[in-house]
Amino acid sequence: MILANGSRASSVAGSSESGYKIAESLGHHLIEPLPALTALKCKGNSFSGWSGVRTEGKITLYIDGIPAASQQGELQLTDYGVSGIPVFQISRYAVRNIKEGRDAEITIDFMPELSADEFRE
Repeated sequence: MILANGSRASSVAGSSESGYKIAESLGHHLIEPLPALTALKCKGNSFSGWSGVRTEGKITLYIDGIPAASQQGELQLTDYGVSGIPVFQISRYAVRNIKEGRDAEITIDFMPELSADEFRE
């Protein structure tokens, strides 16, 4: 049996938990839904200066200090953190690990095409 019912992903009309309830009534176990394919909100409030900037870059996610995922492409810098397709690709790993109590940090390399020596030069 396939149950394709959507989710409670947003507060728009038609978005609800009804499908979860149907699945549970049929004896299915649910894994807690968490955001994915989303922007990352960063701690602090010093991002307003870069809000609205789009730039190529490489974003790397560290979980407990260990590199866990990395993506490169167009980043969208926001007043709350960072967005864009590369961020969407790693957000599910960040969200899941934060939910599990792990430390999640990101770094952004704005010149990933340059080696460290080329950058210093």
